[in-house]
Order: sequence, then C-alpha cells, then structure tokens
Amino acid sequence: MSLKFISNSSLIINWFDTINLIQNDPGKKIIADKTKLVSPHYQELFSMWDNSNFNYKSIQWVNYYASNYGFDIEEKFANIVDATHIRSWISKIDPGYCAPWHWDIDDNEAEYLKQGDLKRYICTIGNNDPGHFSVVGTSSLHNSKNGDIFLWDNYKEWHAGMNAGLTPKYQYNFLGV
Repeated sequence: MSLKFISNSSLIINWFDTINLIQNDPGKKIIADKTKLVSPHYQELFSMWDNSNFNYKSIQWVNYYASNYGFDIEEKFANIVDATHIRSWISKIDPGYCAPWHWDIDDNEAEYLKQGDLKRYICTIGNNDPGHFSVVGTSSLHNSKNGDIFLWDNYKEWHAGMNAGLTPKYQYNFLGV
C-alpha cells in the first residue's frame, strides 16, 4: 500500500468554507502544454503519455495556494500531522478531466531536502462524490470522507487524479518535514 490513513481534519478545518472561498476563483490552471513545460522531466512525462496515446484534451486541473484560501489552513494542517510546512496547495479537477499518471516536478526540491525527510500528505476535501478518484502508487482512493488525511509512503510517488463524476473534485496537498 502506498497510502496510510492518518486522521480526519474536518473538526479542526472547515473544508466546505475553504471550498466556498475558492470555488469562483480562477486559481492557476494547469494543462499539458509541451511549449511551456520544457524541462527534461516534463519531456519524460510527455513521452510516456505520447507512447500510451493519452488524450491531452482531458488533462487539466486548477491549483490554489494559501493566498487564495488563507494561510491558517497550512498552520492547522501542520499541527494535525505534526510536521513543519514546506509547501501546500488545493487542487481541483472538474468533471471529465484528469491529472494523468505522473510524479510532481519541483525545481525547489533540493532546497526542501536540506530541511529534513520530506513527507507528503493528501486530504480529501468536499463531498468526494461518486466518480472522484485518486491513485498513489498501488493505492486507489475513492469514497473517503471530507477531511480524511493520508500519508504517502514516498513523497515522490507516481500518482494520478480523475474526475469521472458530476461535481468538482477537490484535494488538499501538503509537503512537510
């Protein structure tokens, strides 16, 4: 298993209020654009997706950062998982879109590693309606409860997210030491 259930955060963080803050915010839209994502690591992903005949039109998600939803979320979440915050964001995948099989590419990883052993957590936020899926390594996640927190075995694990449902899929992502 690549995910370990840690706790539920819904009594400490009101994720529905958080979603209400960002639901009309455009955030940062991520699409698979070979002309903008030119590092060798992205080219490796594009090559893999090309070889599998992946439908690039289905690749899209939106990221939101603490400036969109409030820095208090980072602090509260860090206290719940007993970690020092490094980086965090909320991702949203609208119906019919996905974040295909990938690992997160971060140009600041070497700096993060100087601070200690990196730990990656995801938290289901919102209703997690039917059709919302996340896959981390060999673990699949669906039908979890609002506020459920999961620790990854490896912060660099391959993963994907899909929304085959009818409502936006939201997830809180946290990297810490």
